[in-house]
Amino acid sequence: MSQNTETIFRYNDFAAEFDFTDADCAEALEKAIAQLGEAEKRIPKTGSASDIIKSQCKWLRDFFDRIFGDGSGVKVCGEKNNFRICKDAYVSFLEFVSAQKQDYLNSANEVRAKYGANRAQSRFRLPFPMPPLHSSA
Repeated sequence: MSQNTETIFRYNDFAAEFDFTDADCAEALEKAIAQLGEAEKRIPKTGSASDIIKSQCKWLRDFFDRIFGDGSGVKVCGEKNNFRICKDAYVSFLEFVSAQKQDYLNSANEVRAKYGANRAQSRFRLPFPMPPLHSSA
């Protein structure tokens, strides 16, 4: 990560480290997103608005628990079942991760351009190949 990219996610009174370039963090995110997709299928599509909103808030709190540990969802989203508040926290986290990912891609591309195998007059070669870069999340 460059010096410009924050690795502490802050929202309301919650603060915890998340570094997209750390394999354990990336794996936790991948698993949490997969579980989020599965849990979304279980959110009721019919019924009272209050039951649907409660399910959506639980769904997003559980996402934060999977990333940062038990109890984090309540710390990030609060105890109130307000979907707007929970959704805003989720969007804030996704924007935080997106900035880290973009910084990672930019840094890797800079290294590749400076030291990559395709550089005609390269005087220095990395002792290992650069991993493939994917621009999609």
